[in-house]
Amino acid sequence: MNSMKMLNKSKRASLCAMLVVAWGAHDVAADGFRNPPEGAAVLGRGGVHLTEVNDASAVTHNPANTADAKSPSAFASATIGYSETTFTAPNGATADSKNPWVVLPAVYGVIPLDNNGYVLGVGLTSPYGQSKEWEKDSVLRLSAPYFAQLMTVDVSPTLAKRVSKSVAVGAGLDFMWSNLEFKQLFPLLPPPAGLTGPTTSLNFEGDGTGLGAHAGLTWDVAQGHRVAVTYRAPTKVDYEGDFTMEPNPGPVFPPPITSSSDFETEIEFPQVVAVGYGVQVAEAVRLESNVEWVEHSRNKSLDLDIANNNALLLLSRGSTSLPQAWDDTWTFAVGGDWQATPEWALRAGWTYLPTPVPDETLAASLAEGDKQVLGIGAGYAKGGRRLDLGYAYNIQDDREITTPANPVNGTYEFNQHLLGVSYGQTF
Repeated sequence: MNSMKMLNKSKRASLCAMLVVAWGAHDVAADGFRNPPEGAAVLGRGGVHLTEVNDASAVTHNPANTADAKSPSAFASATIGYSETTFTAPNGATADSKNPWVVLPAVYGVIPLDNNGYVLGVGLTSPYGQSKEWEKDSVLRLSAPYFAQLMTVDVSPTLAKRVSKSVAVGAGLDFMWSNLEFKQLFPLLPPPAGLTGPTTSLNFEGDGTGLGAHAGLTWDVAQGHRVAVTYRAPTKVDYEGDFTMEPNPGPVFPPPITSSSDFETEIEFPQVVAVGYGVQVAEAVRLESNVEWVEHSRNKSLDLDIANNNALLLLSRGSTSLPQAWDDTWTFAVGGDWQATPEWALRAGWTYLPTPVPDETLAASLAEGDKQVLGIGAGYAKGGRRLDLGYAYNIQDDREITTPANPVNGTYEFNQHLLGVSYGQTF
């Protein structure tokens, strides 16, 4: 009898939680799939980004804020993140995530089109992405992917116009490319030998494209008071690629299982509705608050199709669908700017990001807890040039998983930092 048929059901959870997959650019100050908002000025405000963003990064934050551009401008940003996770199993064994550094770049441009007040913008960003890598021989060896990564690249053309003295609107499309990859060790012997015996690596990789849209409205309600509303539509990406087993397990698995096949799945990225309120509390001080509703519940499951190798998933897990059951979330942020001199601005802010991932489906490759992000920053602007720096510390709650429905029980602890630098030029 081959080894797969000998795997008894009581051992499946420990040996074959092989695709308790989450995502994989980094989980620094993100919630679910989302990366932190672009721009060092936004980072310095702790994440607030709806009413007071007045550089070209407004293309993706709130395109209505580009409507007052009188000259062409360009903007480039890099967010450098450090994220380390420590897992402690119920027996006391520990594992630390690898490769904690990541860089998230962004580039923008804005140009007025004509005398009628239309302003064209474009942004190149990475709005979603997560990753995690563990040592292959860690305590998580057979219960979680040792590598998981989700990457996105989004091209966003926008058009904005001031429709009245107090109201500006803007909207744009999101042409998004995404790559999904994860790798999981799988035992070639039945239990108990399979726990320490030879393994093969199950490798899933695919990419795809999706089309989305976003829009914004900014309303100067009264002198010193501003309200902004933004909307981001959900975006579905269909992934196609390859499934391989390395090394080739040879005759261990019976037909129709083979060492390679096609791979398909899909992810629907969330719908987001946000409202911001900004107020001039003193001549040189502005404060802003943001509230967002994020429809993470669109991520109900991850349905895998590896053609003839679906038999492998059915033998090991009894299903080709991985439940996710994420929750919708509300995020809150408060931040402000102090224009200390005509050239220098100082910033600070706070954001609360509750995790959408329930205990039952939390995976080691996307372990996260509720977060509070504290940001500080400074900016220098003169002669059409601006340079911004921002730093944020992510205070993330430890996550203790004890539910029988999750095969990767244990405690997760986090250490996460963000550093941002941006440069803008008006021509």
